[in-house]
Amino acid sequence: MSLTPQPIRLRRAATIALVVLAAVLPAGPAPAAGAEPRELAREAVSPDARTAEAAIATLRARGPAGLEALRAVHGAQVARWFPDPPAQAASADQAAWRRIRHAFDKVAGQLDAHASRLYWHTELAAARAAARAAGRPILSLRLLGRLDESLSCANSRFFRTALYAHPEVAAMLRERFVLHWSSERPVPVVTIDFGDGRKLRRTLTGNSAHHVLDPEGRLVDTIPGLWGHLPFRAELEAARFAALASWRKATPERRQALTGYHRHAYDTLVQARDVALARLNLRAGDESTRLLRTSPTATPPAAVAGELAESKAIVQMPLLRAIGEAPAQTEWLTEATVSRLAAAANAGRLHPASVALMRDHLPPGADPATDLPAVVASFERSIAADTVRNRLDLRPKVHQAWLEATPDVDLEAWNARLYADVFLTPRSDPWLGLLLPDRYTGLPDAGVQ
Repeated sequence: MSLTPQPIRLRRAATIALVVLAAVLPAGPAPAAGAEPRELAREAVSPDARTAEAAIATLRARGPAGLEALRAVHGAQVARWFPDPPAQAASADQAAWRRIRHAFDKVAGQLDAHASRLYWHTELAAARAAARAAGRPILSLRLLGRLDESLSCANSRFFRTALYAHPEVAAMLRERFVLHWSSERPVPVVTIDFGDGRKLRRTLTGNSAHHVLDPEGRLVDTIPGLWGHLPFRAELEAARFAALASWRKATPERRQALTGYHRHAYDTLVQARDVALARLNLRAGDESTRLLRTSPTATPPAAVAGELAESKAIVQMPLLRAIGEAPAQTEWLTEATVSRLAAAANAGRLHPASVALMRDHLPPGADPATDLPAVVASFERSIAADTVRNRLDLRPKVHQAWLEATPDVDLEAWNARLYADVFLTPRSDPWLGLLLPDRYTGLPDAGVQ
């Protein structure tokens, strides 16, 4: 008996099944897993949204190689629009540029990724696997909100502009680390409705930190808040060296190596602080330069947390005042002292790529030629001041907390302590210091919904 009819019947059945599926499924199937990267990169900016999103998802799943495919295909277009966009462009060209930016952001997992070309994992297990394979530490960003959305917390927005867009910072992150971000909690958003069609939408409170992990995902160090690009790179390089030097050691030797690293870093920062203050004829024991706050209350007011970073405070304090939260008096370095130290450090200079992003973020009606320089100068001053505060106060607290920690430093427990004791936004307070029991509002239920 011949066996040939059976394969023929199977092929006919398969053909019929494919015809039926084609009739009932929507058009635009997802790209094949083995599709050629350049073709996927072209499809990722297709005017057809379903085709584009399918290609973007495939490129995203391919990791940094997917982002590199986008750069290889669309790099010339990116260079045309960033950092110096054309003076005039047809609406079709502008629409194509928006699709290119969208593709970069989605594949990278970061807003404004056309400027940074950084690929971010959002699952720590995937980051650990990539780190072990590459023999690189993990840089894990913890933020309020999401790095791939515009309304993430203020510090993470400033990271995208001042740090990740800087070519030297971006190259360091791309070549020496595996990147990962996770959300601490949603970021509070406030909308001010002026009643005539105009609305002002901003975020309130929240802070961000870069955790440095070894390739196994074990915590090595934490760099809190916003820094100028030069000191940020220096802090990262020191933590990277500590991560790699301790990575393969047995547990007792690893703990001893990291304790030595944090002890040396703490002593160095305290010595540098004393030298910097001495140049201004100040001492760390003076009331005006006391570095350690008193123990925080169970529910720190949002205004206290808002003072931790000048770059955030500039944006958030007017809103906090508007809703009845006046800035609190804390035992910080005085503003005048911080300004003098910041001017001496000169740590806030922005790269032209960062300035280009700031130009894109100007409010409607602003004139880049006249308004942008003042915005840039103000932002540079606040970055320099944040760098001073982080070096003199938050960074020593991190090293000191490590030295006081138990031998096994759990990342999530450490992060909870960081947000509670350093950033003053504990998880126990769902209102992030914006709803205080002793404040009268005149609103039913204090405005709570």
